[in-house]
Amino acid sequence: MSRARSDRGPTANWLAFAVLLAAAIGIATAIHDDYGVTWDDAAYARYGELALQYFASGGSDDQVNQFYDLKYYGPTVEMVAALGSRAGWGGSYEARHLVIGILATLSILAVGAAGRLFDRPHLPILAALILLMLPRFVGHAFVNSRDVPFAIGVTFSMAAVSAVFINRDFSWRSVLVAGLALGLTLSLRPSGLVVLAVFFLGISFLSRLFPAPPGAGEVLGSRKGVLLGVAWLTLYATWPWAHLRPVRSILEAAALALAFPRPIPVLFDGGFIASNELPWYYLPKYVLITTPPSILLLLLIGLAIAVHRVWQRGEGRTGPMGAITLMWFILPLVLFAVRRPTVYDGLRHFLFILPALALLAALGATAVLEFVRARAGWVLAWLAVALLILAPTRALVRLHPYQMTYFNAFTGGMERAAERYETDYWLTGYREAIEWVNGVAGADPGTTYRVLVSGWPIPETPDLATGPVCWTTRRLPESAVPVDPLMKDAAAHRAAENVRVYVLTELWREEIPVTAMDFYVSTTRFRYDECFPEAPVTYRVQRDGATYVVVKEIAAG
Repeated sequence: MSRARSDRGPTANWLAFAVLLAAAIGIATAIHDDYGVTWDDAAYARYGELALQYFASGGSDDQVNQFYDLKYYGPTVEMVAALGSRAGWGGSYEARHLVIGILATLSILAVGAAGRLFDRPHLPILAALILLMLPRFVGHAFVNSRDVPFAIGVTFSMAAVSAVFINRDFSWRSVLVAGLALGLTLSLRPSGLVVLAVFFLGISFLSRLFPAPPGAGEVLGSRKGVLLGVAWLTLYATWPWAHLRPVRSILEAAALALAFPRPIPVLFDGGFIASNELPWYYLPKYVLITTPPSILLLLLIGLAIAVHRVWQRGEGRTGPMGAITLMWFILPLVLFAVRRPTVYDGLRHFLFILPALALLAALGATAVLEFVRARAGWVLAWLAVALLILAPTRALVRLHPYQMTYFNAFTGGMERAAERYETDYWLTGYREAIEWVNGVAGADPGTTYRVLVSGWPIPETPDLATGPVCWTTRRLPESAVPVDPLMKDAAAHRAAENVRVYVLTELWREEIPVTAMDFYVSTTRFRYDECFPEAPVTYRVQRDGATYVVVKEIAAG
């Protein structure tokens, strides 16, 4: 009887993965167009096109390496998105969101591959499901072409490298797979070399805590060069800037990541702080307040189990994989607390720790499953685990398509959280605001409606306690961050034919007075929504009481 159950287990798990992957792809295809354009989309869409031109020209068209500072980022996903647009998968932005969304479903396979390295048969599918229940991950899964793919790449890399150590499989095949995974991950974000190098060293150290076959170290040592060589060749093949500076390029990208040169104001704990002066607990607190409470409970249980198994250093794979996952989850938080690099947008730059969080929470879920099964049977056990894991579903649906703005009840609710923390920091709510303006304009098709949109320039100082910096009546000082005309597409992309969208520099260039505008569409970030205080608010983009964007009628002010 037990043998039959054991034989059916792998088949059932693979079937569950197939069903979950198919469902995720179907949902991604159905909802990808609900997400607004971010203020980075236009630049990255152009970067992808320039990268395709570079490779199509055999490297002679070098515009890709002069396009802003994007040469520091790998264009792999941007090129795939550009190809999707050329293939007719929708407009440039629609194709991008579809490609990013479908690529995000690979997280199911990535987390499953890492989860298989534990001694828990149900852990891989539970981890994949938990990751898809994290609102912060889902919210980025359709609009973030850097951090989500990088998180998936890190997960595949951790699974591949960990398998070498945990399974003691030092075959050339395993080493080549690990090298390819590392290289593809770096091709998404070359500055990730810092993260992957730390993880690789950490895994090497942790492997010494657990018994290894005689001679294993020598065998692995002879293969490390091949692993790193494959990783570097994969990165080199996909990153145009590396063709000019094969070694210096990745070092400069890593240095930029550690010391981002442009600090910006960050709303945290109700006050504005420069992004290079955030307190050490910024990231740990964001994990605490942006993870659904039911999954936090499973995470705490999983953390306790992982620490216990590592402390025991017993047989089986849960001990070593638990140690690796603990390092994966905790070490970045510790390094941030010590090094304090420039970060902003909450967890955006650290999304790669969320798969580790999902694995640890899944470890906790398997413990709950076994505990309830021993006392009440399999049916109630699975029901209890399902209730805990699927509890965030309501929030995912309610916040759609702004899941990246999620905060849990520990902040006092979404309305309270919006007053103390960043919400729609990428301006995706501009789409909904412009669609409302389109409705007004549609009732009067013979009239051109002029809309001024905010969001740029980024304030020079974090001191916004007394109010916003409203550059509405005078030109920017030379030291201010200039307005990028590409960025206005966050609003202009869905504008109707008789709706004209402006940014401030256009007004100054065309000598149009601000009073000639009909509406002001503004993010609540940097308190820009407080500009034009005399103009009434005619529409709010909001969820659960949290306001992301306002529309003000300037003509009525």
